[in-house]
Amino acid sequence: MSEDLQFTPLSLSSFYLFFFGLLLFSGSLYLLALSPLKWLGPITPIGGLLLMSGWLSLLLWKSKSRLNR
Repeated sequence: MSEDLQFTPLSLSSFYLFFFGLLLFSGSLYLLALSPLKWLGPITPIGGLLLMSGWLSLLLWKSKSRLNR
């Protein structure tokens, strides 16, 4: 089971894309709702793009790991 959890550059990029995507997307939405900072609006789609890239990276990582078996 632990053999499946190898950290590769693709798996680490998935982690970082998800982390920063959630931080930018959710954080900007919370700050838009709770503060008068309207300049955060354009940051929200960047977080969404990072989240979608994280899913794509995760999909590529899993498909590569299945091919290497």
